[in-house]
Amino acid sequence: MVLLNIGAFIAWGLLSAIFLPSGWFPVPAIAKIITPFGHYLLPLLVAYTGGQAVYEQRGGVVGAVTCIGAIVGSNYLAILPAMICGPIAGWCLKKWDNFLRPHVKQGFEMIVNNLSSGIMGMLLILGAFYIVDPIVNVFNDALAIATTSLIARHLLPLANIVIEPAKVFFLNNAINSGVLTPMGVEQAVHGGKSILFLLETNPGPGLGILTAVALFGHGASKKSAPGAALIEAIGGIHEIYFPYVIMQPMLFLAVIAGGVSGTFTFSLFDAGLKSAASPGSLITILLLTPRGFSQFFAVLAGIAVSTVVSFIVAVPFVHRDMVTGPAMVAADAASVATTKHPLRVIFAGTEEMGSPAIGAHVFSGKLAQGGTAPNIKLSAMVINQIQPEPGDIIITKTSLLKLVRTQVGPDQEIITVDNFIRNDVYSTLIARLRSQA
Repeated sequence: MVLLNIGAFIAWGLLSAIFLPSGWFPVPAIAKIITPFGHYLLPLLVAYTGGQAVYEQRGGVVGAVTCIGAIVGSNYLAILPAMICGPIAGWCLKKWDNFLRPHVKQGFEMIVNNLSSGIMGMLLILGAFYIVDPIVNVFNDALAIATTSLIARHLLPLANIVIEPAKVFFLNNAINSGVLTPMGVEQAVHGGKSILFLLETNPGPGLGILTAVALFGHGASKKSAPGAALIEAIGGIHEIYFPYVIMQPMLFLAVIAGGVSGTFTFSLFDAGLKSAASPGSLITILLLTPRGFSQFFAVLAGIAVSTVVSFIVAVPFVHRDMVTGPAMVAADAASVATTKHPLRVIFAGTEEMGSPAIGAHVFSGKLAQGGTAPNIKLSAMVINQIQPEPGDIIITKTSLLKLVRTQVGPDQEIITVDNFIRNDVYSTLIARLRSQA
């Protein structure tokens, strides 16, 4: 859900770092984009991606529709509710379609599909608003209360045990603005500085994570980590590293260790800032550091320690993921080739009338006659969404053969028909599948 949307998070981070009133080139007109970007677009993208992963494009649409209820009912940035609602919405629609499809008369598939999506989306919006959001809000409020309690008991380094996971769940602004900043302002009025301004804004834990991924990660996350690290350090947009932690939950240990060690170092050297640093970039933090070598040393030492500790703790988990990743892929590929993996017959076409869904419906009826061949699944897909696995069979119209071949490659088995409803190909293929089974 998050890896495919890293580009959107980076775009949001860059806009915030550059055009906010506290950014490098403040432009109030452009800054108006940032709030709806974070509060609406990011949750909708995450929810759509989650729904699509479960049930292709229809699941993605219903996931995004459901997310509107989560956005409206959330007291915080609705990324976490979106991650819950998206996959659940896709799963619900998939189960409903599987139940309803055998009872739909030929020619009514399109209207039934659209009505199912609309009704399911409306019901799930209410579920997100009245069920998911209250639970998530209680969870978020509990984290804020726990943070306040630890600070009140002078257990400052232990506060990061709560702060760092809360940040990753996109509660960084709520904790900083609602808890740490008011208390820090009171301390700064009397003492000229406050360590509380450094607890959430410390970029060290995020830098440690991103450095580990950049050096020892793999795939898209490794390629995007260096740019994300630059935005984290210079732009001060902490949200940029949250998806990397969410993708690999063991990295929560790394950010907690980095946060605790950094705060301990700040306390040891009596570090503090004159005011709240927003955004929490290295440049902003240094500009708000009280004058004097000892203060600059204390602040930089805390950031450096948290970065190193976070990096050291993260490396084993990132490196293990890099080593086991290809082996897991190979194992999955091997399992596809066994008879335990259900064979898919994919009907591929366009979204026009006479779509592949009709062909799948007709084929299903013929397949049910005389006993169903085992381990066979039917799918109807738009051509640009096809992602076949070894052993899958694709059925498409003769006129679309070249387009399908471009999408799936030269080795994929493709069967062509002139008409999805009336042809002799289905009976021949069913006989072949039964013989092989």
